[in-house]
Order: sequence, then structure tokens, then C-alpha cells
Amino acid sequence: PLYQDEREQVRMEQWAANTIVEIDSKDGAEVLVLEGGFEESGDEFKKYSWLRTPMGEKVTIKSGSEGAKVWIKTGHLRFVEPPKF
Repeated sequence: PLYQDEREQVRMEQWAANTIVEIDSKDGAEVLVLEGGFEESGDEFKKYSWLRTPMGEKVTIKSGSEGAKVWIKTGHLRFVEPPKF
């Protein structure tokens, strides 16, 4: 963990090669690739790629053949009102 308050949680994680990781994105999530890479929903994320997910259930990620070092922020979107159409 790097930071946590009543609004958000920020952490860094190191994932081994070819690992399946689930991230709770109930209140939104952002994942920044610092090293290595991962795949999510058929999209490939490499070093300095950034994934921002809307509020939902869970995001399933598979780390690449080199693994991945990532920065993750969650919880911060629960205070954002959804757009009204």
C-alpha cells in the first residue's frame, strides 16, 4: 500500500508471469504499467500504458510473459456522479 483515505486506495503490485489477477472495480479502478505488461479483454497493455475502468464488478487481467509491476488506484470514482442522459 502507498496511500489510503476514506476516498481511495493506492498501491503497487508485482505480478508473476502469466498470472490471472482480479481487481475489484466496484468504485472504479486505474492501473498503470510500470514494467512488463498485461492483457485485459483482448487489449494489450505495455510499459506506461494505463487502464481506467468504470464502476463495475471485477476486472480480470492476465500478466504477460515477463510479469508486470503496476500502480493501482481504486475507490476514487464512487464520489463521481454518473452522467445523466
